Amino acid sequence: MTFQQLEYVLVVAEERSFSKAAKKLYIAQPSLSQYIISIEKNIGVQLFDRSVNPIKLTYAGELFVKSAKEILKLKKQLDDSMADMADLKSGRLIVGVSHLRNSSLMPQVLPKFKERFPGVNLELKEGSIAELEVETINGNIDIFIGSLPIGDSFSYEVVDEERLLLAVPPNHSMNKKYMKKSKPSSKCLIEDTVIDLKSVEEEPFVLLRPEQNLHKMAVKLCKKAGFNPKIQIENKTIDSTIAMVIAGLGVSIIPDSIIRYGNLAHNPVYYSIKDDEAKRKLVVAFKKNKELSKSAMEFIEVLKEVLKRD
Repeated sequence: MTFQQLEYVLVVAEERSFSKAAKKLYIAQPSLSQYIISIEKNIGVQLFDRSVNPIKLTYAGELFVKSAKEILKLKKQLDDSMADMADLKSGRLIVGVSHLRNSSLMPQVLPKFKERFPGVNLELKEGSIAELEVETINGNIDIFIGSLPIGDSFSYEVVDEERLLLAVPPNHSMNKKYMKKSKPSSKCLIEDTVIDLKSVEEEPFVLLRPEQNLHKMAVKLCKKAGFNPKIQIENKTIDSTIAMVIAGLGVSIIPDSIIRYGNLAHNPVYYSIKDDEAKRKLVVAFKKNKELSKSAMEFIEVLKEVLKRD
């Protein structure tokens, strides 16, 4: 049995549809159906129950899929090892990253990495931290970029420390007061003004969703300042949050890497927060007890170079 046969069965099992699987595999549906029937005849068992819609795995199919995943995982580990032995002249590295870091940070990192290791196929997978953790545990991602805290199932390497900033709408009355005293940077950061969060106690807040780390840290900082934030809107992504702050819907707390690497046409006005805990560790995480490949280690080094502060 070939690895391709295993992959075909896994895609059909995942899509629960021959037509959807055929599109994903870029082959004709009748060809895929015949391919699966041929596999079932060769092994002597039926893998899919076609009497229901959508189709589902039989008990034998469930055992087949479980073993196939393990076999393909071992194959990938072997491929990675061989690529390492070839001095990174080939190979594949799958990196998990959030939507905003993908659009802001990765354009800085990828050209440097590809220039040094043109033979390594670097793939990016977007998702929330929770999604990236699951994908890494399942072996679909090699490493992912995130911030502490992360789950106990992961090891990590710190690559930077982000400051958390207070973001306010451009037309907020606070800006009239502080912009007279200091000139903002090109990214609208009021460098020499430090704000006590207590001063925005009555403001509506625009935050990420409760399960996301930045939401938890924002609430923690507000409570430490002596109040519970009045959360007006909760978003899935930081770029949506920033857009709503710009629109005047509230204030928020945003990591400073958005200012350093973001390419937004417009920005809120940002202030440093008067709290030593208004920061977080940016890390590259990977499954615990897993040995990093050379390509992963080189990616981390390139990432550190990009993130290095003057």
